[in-house]
Amino acid sequence: MAFPAMTFRRVFVVLLAALSVSSLLKSKYCVYGPPLRNAVHTVLMPMARPLNDITSTVRSEHERPVLGDLEQLSDELRYKDALILSLQKRVRELEATSAELQGLSQRLGQDYVFRESRVIGRSSDPSAGTLTIDKGASAGLSPGLAVVKGADLVGRLIEVGSTTSIIRLITTPGELVEVALTPPHLPTDQSTDFRQRVAQLRVTGPGELIAEDVDRDVPVQAGDYARLLDDRGPGSWPVAVQGMIVGQVTKVAPNPDQQLLKTVTVVPMRSLRRLDVVTVVVPRTVAAGSGGGQGGGP
Repeated sequence: MAFPAMTFRRVFVVLLAALSVSSLLKSKYCVYGPPLRNAVHTVLMPMARPLNDITSTVRSEHERPVLGDLEQLSDELRYKDALILSLQKRVRELEATSAELQGLSQRLGQDYVFRESRVIGRSSDPSAGTLTIDKGASAGLSPGLAVVKGADLVGRLIEVGSTTSIIRLITTPGELVEVALTPPHLPTDQSTDFRQRVAQLRVTGPGELIAEDVDRDVPVQAGDYARLLDDRGPGSWPVAVQGMIVGQVTKVAPNPDQQLLKTVTVVPMRSLRRLDVVTVVVPRTVAAGSGGGQGGGP
């Protein structure tokens, strides 16, 4: 009877079967383990070196560079995603600014130009209440001009340099502003005289203004708007920004010291100290006379 030829595969299968059987034997039979282990070691030794060389080659020449490339690609993708989000935000800002400038142009007609300006500095002391912008006298700006953000009043220029200016915010402590307390949507028939609802706001805290002399019979409630109506006296505001929104009424309460009066709390529609872009309203005659730049005009 002829036996099949002995090959490496058949020897390996026999040894593997022997190892499997020996693992199931009781401990007293373990004396047969070392000879069997030596036989397996002898059979596998010729393959150990080639397998080790192949493994080393794969790890050193392929795996590490590939992983490094993947990490680099991942970092690049994260950077590009952040860049896209930043550009999308900037596009939305430009679209919003364009809509605001168009609204201002329609409201004020052709008598004014608008200088869009970026905020490049903020006072470190919140009580100082100032912003620094990147436009100055070279763009036709001058002290006293009003600064807005859309339909919201921001403040006015107090210092103007050649290329920069400083804005005093309406929320600066010590600031007094005359406003009319109106519903959010003004009636179109102009039959209501809002001068009967005028109140003087003063700043009492960061981003908060209070009027303590409002007649208790004046119809005002939370959600109403405080619109600028301060065109008289030495500290009056430019005509162009009369009616701009100073803030929204957040609280109406009885005046504890005067039974015939009530206290109205107003908060700006947005955080003025955190604005990145604002618009300076410049009378066209002033802009033309100064020879300022064209940026921000309608």
